[in-house]
Amino acid sequence: MNLKGKEVLVVGCGMTGVSVAKFLAGEKAKVTLTDSKSKLELRHLLDPLEKYKIRYDLGSYVQKRFLDSDLIVVSPGVPLDLEPLKAAIDKGIEVISEIELAFRFIRKPIIAVTGTNGKTTTSHLIASMIQNDGSSVYLCGNVGKPLIDYCIEKSKAQYIVCEVSSFQLETCQTFRPKVAVLLNVTEDHLDRHDSLAEYRAIKGLIFENQTEADYAVLNADDALTAQLAPDISSQVFYFSKYPLSGQGTYYQERKLHFTSRDFGKKQIKPDEMQLKGIHNLENVMAATTAAFILKISKQAVQKTINEFKGLEHRFEFVSRKNRVNFYNDSKGTNVDCIRRILQCFTKPVILIAGGRDKGGNFSDLKDTIKQKVKILILMGEAKEKINRVLGDTTETYVVGTLDEAVLYAYQKSRFGDNIVFCPGCSSFDMFENYAARGDAFKKIVFNL
Repeated sequence: MNLKGKEVLVVGCGMTGVSVAKFLAGEKAKVTLTDSKSKLELRHLLDPLEKYKIRYDLGSYVQKRFLDSDLIVVSPGVPLDLEPLKAAIDKGIEVISEIELAFRFIRKPIIAVTGTNGKTTTSHLIASMIQNDGSSVYLCGNVGKPLIDYCIEKSKAQYIVCEVSSFQLETCQTFRPKVAVLLNVTEDHLDRHDSLAEYRAIKGLIFENQTEADYAVLNADDALTAQLAPDISSQVFYFSKYPLSGQGTYYQERKLHFTSRDFGKKQIKPDEMQLKGIHNLENVMAATTAAFILKISKQAVQKTINEFKGLEHRFEFVSRKNRVNFYNDSKGTNVDCIRRILQCFTKPVILIAGGRDKGGNFSDLKDTIKQKVKILILMGEAKEKINRVLGDTTETYVVGTLDEAVLYAYQKSRFGDNIVFCPGCSSFDMFENYAARGDAFKKIVFNL
């Protein structure tokens, strides 16, 4: 892809947009960076671009700038129904995502992981399995640094593990991972996607350009995911908590069983697995399947499963105060996250939830809340909506801040109780991101 002298517009000045602008400038493109925020608001992000020849269009979106472009690269947070973008698409101007741009310059095998929940944990597991086998790996995408950084850094890593969101897949045209993993599909981001059907269709784009030389890994226990199989051109592998008739990994008699025509049969013992919960067993099975497809050794896979302790803000044990346990799951930003984490406890918990609503159907939680939650404490923009739906299912309190929520939960707790912070909503009503929200929760707990 020859970008020299091309007018390229980068929409969105977050981490991804800044990396894209750097790469394009290095390719001698005529780069313009645009964002609805002002230069003052973005100054801390723009500092690394000072040495590059880049134009800025900040504070608002100018349609003429979009229409005068040869190529437009959109950041994940930018909605495609933006009027100048729609006008550019109508004119026939190519609009792509950062991962699509990066893919056109990459020749190493990409293992792409998507799904509503578990993407980050599964991506880290696969990367760790590759490393434990003695190979080099570049972990990127929605998990942290953008995929385009692989190109900027001129990395020589043998494998690329890339966490991919629906926002990134929306504007992919040729993106073709060697191994594509779809973990699950449940309601999420319905504040951006029109329906669950549209959201699933976008997730399915991860397989769109694969051929018989590639591999797809699907969750056989998730109907919305498994139903995509007939439309996939690559070789399909499954993972399941129950015995499988086809290729893939399943759990039986306290062992993980992998079977394949080309890669043989292998068994792994998850007895020493550090990760807790059925949802994490699914993540481990998905990672194991991908690893064996890549011919990673059984020893490396077993070592990872035994040693991997989980990630910050994901079912993270924080502290024990007066025999009361605190757990931080700030990364739990949708309704299904709440259901999954509650299933990990045998005794009723005190649940803190709420934030900015993403269009999830909280009524789906009624039975789970009745069975698993002794006290529900709600905060954030969505607190009244959630209270109307779930307030009658258990003892419920509505508070104004996270500090109040934690203090109230602690006051209501008794010896042996578990206080779980799983918002089921995004963080953007009160915090910069889920990590800042999780850090705030932990700080409050430590200061109790």
